[in-house]
Amino acid sequence: MGNFSKAKIFIWGSCCSRDIFNLNNNLFELKGYIFQKPPITLNSPPLFENSVSPEDLTVLDSNFNRRMTAMEINKGAVDYFCLQNNAEYLLVDFADLRFDFFEIKRENGSVCRILNTFNNECVLN
Repeated sequence: MGNFSKAKIFIWGSCCSRDIFNLNNNLFELKGYIFQKPPITLNSPPLFENSVSPEDLTVLDSNFNRRMTAMEINKGAVDYFCLQNNAEYLLVDFADLRFDFFEIKRENGSVCRILNTFNNECVLN
């Protein structure tokens, strides 16, 4: 079939897009994945003055949910993308934005939107 390199993909979106690229690992290499981070909150300041680590969110059911929630609370999605990105292609998929979100607004101007699975598991004070 000849020499070729796998296409390097970074996904900002839903598991639907991620799963498509997991079907044929011979053609694609997933370089990074940001899950359910609404672009409307990207320019917002972090929710709290001090950073929240995934380990602080023990009420959430998985390491992945803890990492993604901490990323939204700390507004770290763009930093993660810039640090992890040595991809050739960026796939942006906003399919999950059709779901309801739990929204937190703070006096500092921060807006945090987290999928309702978070709301069902815990409440932030």
